[in-house]
Amino acid sequence: VLETVRQVNMTSPFVLGTVVDVGSLDMLRVGEMPEPVDLMAGATFTLTSRTVVDFAGGNVSELSHDGFFAVAEVGDVVSIAAGEGANDDGSAPMASLRIVEIKGESVSASDAVCVVLEGGKVYPRADVAIRGKSAALAAASIEAAMGLCDVAADGAPIVGGACRALEDIDFAMREGVNWVALSFVVSARSVVALKKYMKDAKGDGAPKVLAKIETAEALENLEDIVRAADGVVVARGDLGTEIPYQMVPIWQRRIVDMCRDLAKPCIVSTHFLDSMVMYPTPTRAEVSDIFEAVTQKADALQLTSETAAGRFPFRAVSVIHAVAQKAEQQHEPTRLAKLPLLNDALNPDKRWWNADMGHVAENIARTAASLAASRGAAAIVVFTQKGLMASLVSRCRPAAPIFAFTPSPSVRNAMAVLYGVRPFRLDFAEDAEATVQGAFEVLKEWRLLGVNDNVVVVADVLGGGKGIEAEEAKRVFDEFSRGNGMSTLRLRAALRNLGLKMSDAKETAFGVTAEESKLINAEAALTREAFIIAKEGGAAGAEAAAAEKERAAARNAAAEARGERRVGEAEFLEILAEAKEIVHTVQMRFVN
Repeated sequence: VLETVRQVNMTSPFVLGTVVDVGSLDMLRVGEMPEPVDLMAGATFTLTSRTVVDFAGGNVSELSHDGFFAVAEVGDVVSIAAGEGANDDGSAPMASLRIVEIKGESVSASDAVCVVLEGGKVYPRADVAIRGKSAALAAASIEAAMGLCDVAADGAPIVGGACRALEDIDFAMREGVNWVALSFVVSARSVVALKKYMKDAKGDGAPKVLAKIETAEALENLEDIVRAADGVVVARGDLGTEIPYQMVPIWQRRIVDMCRDLAKPCIVSTHFLDSMVMYPTPTRAEVSDIFEAVTQKADALQLTSETAAGRFPFRAVSVIHAVAQKAEQQHEPTRLAKLPLLNDALNPDKRWWNADMGHVAENIARTAASLAASRGAAAIVVFTQKGLMASLVSRCRPAAPIFAFTPSPSVRNAMAVLYGVRPFRLDFAEDAEATVQGAFEVLKEWRLLGVNDNVVVVADVLGGGKGIEAEEAKRVFDEFSRGNGMSTLRLRAALRNLGLKMSDAKETAFGVTAEESKLINAEAALTREAFIIAKEGGAAGAEAAAAEKERAAARNAAAEARGERRVGEAEFLEILAEAKEIVHTVQMRFVN
């Protein structure tokens, strides 16, 4: 699947981002069972951290990890999801048990003997909670999850619920996936832990994190979770079993609005076209549901069972596309004055970001959206290294399409989820005007713009020289180098701290990782191969294309051998001498 997506991204004007959905790091569950267990009031039921082989009598279940025993105490009331469907008030049915005894010498070999207070039917992998201790249990569970897979005696990962999640995360990083969707998030702590885990492994090339909101606890900590995550998924299916069903649409709107206020993409998921799992046409209620999500201006809508297991997956995609297009035609202009200023939410890295930078970036985005609306622009064209400016313009929800150009394949793919954004990869030139004209040529080639179309262009250009005192230069170098030379990925941040920039081409060359170089080489090689085959034809074309593949492999090997270069103080001072003051521009242009 991932290879097919890569081919689509390299050979078509359409871009697909990739997401790996992983299990929870802080949601505790009971283990596997041969069949559901009927808990009767007054009966005894044991929860254990040991691996249970014998389920005789159905009165014991292992837990997905050991965090439970780090916080559980005698007298605690434990809730276990019981049964399917919902209670009369819309809440999920739960069995209640009181811990009467805890046995064992360690958290990894403990038993909690419970008496059932309120019974129910418990299914395999049912959710477990300790009443009044959700936050403490989540914290202990994350620590257990993050440690378990690292300490197996033979070096192999331990197979368990949380460990399976980490194995999936490692797979996502190896395959260069753009997003990791973390299930059953109940606090910002799990998001922060996951981001640290991936950053330690992949540095700035780590996937972004989508927090799936599907529990009542997540709603209590919603703002903290949204601020910590790179994006959010409203997982309405599981959420609807946690809260009264009549509250789901209310919370959907709140989450969409909060994500937009904080400039985080929001995906609404589940049950859009549930009837099309079995039938070829949607219900009118489902069509209205899609329409409402689009008019709320969510960034993306996600089908689940309709395409994963349904009988009419292509038709389902066609239906949601058609309804979404019709809804977008009813676009109402955004009242930009109502959008709160982002400030700290825009970029939490205070070493190179401050409120003044945030105000400038936001005002540029608002100006671009307003100008496009007032002049009836055919499009807004944005040039971005990391995707930030594209996300800010997208937050304004302009009626004009946003064509975002970046030199990075991974940034391009990640931007595919943003509202109204059509991303492209483009090699940035030394001259900013050459880059703009190159973008126009791409858009004309794909018939997205025509000659004389008026467009709004958002781009940073080089101003005049800006003298930097030696003392200030040394302070910034020391701050960003951390005593071991400055990574090229942090060089751009250091320059921004001083209000400077190099040419786009040089910033790209300094910022690209070995992995990014491979992706760029692969896309360039594929384009050249297609040209060679078309020009030469036959056996000669095939032979020439094979030679091109060998050259691409050699370039990849060179990028791998180069690794991450570090910039010393002397080189940093040379770069500062050539760098120019950064000038942010919003331009009204005509395509020529």
